[in-house]
Amino acid sequence: MRPLLEDPSKATLAILRLECFVPDAAGRLVNEGGFTGLVDSLAPHFKRVEVVAPVVSRLEVSEGLRGFRAPNVTFRALPDMKGLARAWGRAPKALSLLERWSADWDLVNLRAPDNLLPFSAPWLRRRGIPHYLQLVSHPFDAGDAAISQLPGPARPLGELAWRLQRRAIRAACKGRLCIAHGESLADIASGWGADAVNLPSGSLSRAWIDPRPRTGAARKLLFVGRLNAEKGLDQLVDALALLEDLDLEVTVAGWPTGDFDRRLMARAARAGVAERLDLRGPVPHGPELFDLYREHDLFVLPSVSEGTPRVIGEAMAFGLPVVSTTAGGIPDLVDHGRTGLLAEPGSAPALAAELRRVIEGDRLRASLVEAAAATVDERTLEHKAARHVALLSGAGSSIEAAPMAAPMAAPGSDRQAHGGAA
Repeated sequence: MRPLLEDPSKATLAILRLECFVPDAAGRLVNEGGFTGLVDSLAPHFKRVEVVAPVVSRLEVSEGLRGFRAPNVTFRALPDMKGLARAWGRAPKALSLLERWSADWDLVNLRAPDNLLPFSAPWLRRRGIPHYLQLVSHPFDAGDAAISQLPGPARPLGELAWRLQRRAIRAACKGRLCIAHGESLADIASGWGADAVNLPSGSLSRAWIDPRPRTGAARKLLFVGRLNAEKGLDQLVDALALLEDLDLEVTVAGWPTGDFDRRLMARAARAGVAERLDLRGPVPHGPELFDLYREHDLFVLPSVSEGTPRVIGEAMAFGLPVVSTTAGGIPDLVDHGRTGLLAEPGSAPALAAELRRVIEGDRLRASLVEAAAATVDERTLEHKAARHVALLSGAGSSIEAAPMAAPMAAPGSDRQAHGGAA
């Protein structure tokens, strides 16, 4: 099979996603996650990387966020498309901009799920522009968690949006390379006809890693991630109440979705643990976040839906024992009992039991940290970028423009086996 990218250094890669960027005080475009580091790690392998994403000036940003540093990265600003209504309402304008910008694109990276995907993937097929997918979260579990947080009258619209999202992902998978962030996600993509490869994400450069030994009792817990129902924070609050005898403190660092932070604190107050919960808000990916990892004793990620969360690898790199769940691609990152502990998703008692086990087991904590440290290098940005590009170089026709998929069927029930689900 003929490789499409025999020489990536002569190719332009476009990365298209609704990853919101915000101008900081100096006018640089930044965002809260580790996306800029990912792009910078891919950039040395290509002639040019063009990032196509919305700019949202009305959002606040943390100080110290990093912009793109690779000299061959350029940015194409889409209009503010934050939220489903804006994304779909402004999709025609976005597609007209893509038409203008795409003349020099050799290959396009699409994120899934993504609110623009139902429009961008069919457009790329019609235009015959080679593209591939990165499936970053579970198309069923993530939708279920998001819908559960909507007010009752809005849930039918949320269910419709997620049915259309899943159908768009299925159509985009057919005959195409899909880099999936977790083995379970790769299985779904394969069932939908993709040439699927499991490649968990990374977010740390080797130069940033600085683990430090910890001594004494494990009392300070850290969560890093977006504050929403998918992350299982309600279960973390309930687990904290079940562990009242351990005198724990939990720092929650991340950007809230809607009013989830207020609802979480109200739940903590009802459970009698509000004083044990410290909501820090968003913390920029860089020295400030790395200091948080160093200052805590244990990392907890109680997600009910996930891809392969970068924060687990970060916590391990900074010497934190990890307690998480079996959701999504997390078991691809954590070998239960060896490099971390995993609980059943959505169960506060199960989460509390694993937290108690590692907090009360000094020797267990030390062994988890030691085993996890041996896996850190394979999680670095440099390692992931090299594998990512190698997959593109060897993918051949699975990223060539395929025939246009059949039109989307009318929405209906899609709760079937994942291999044939909508």
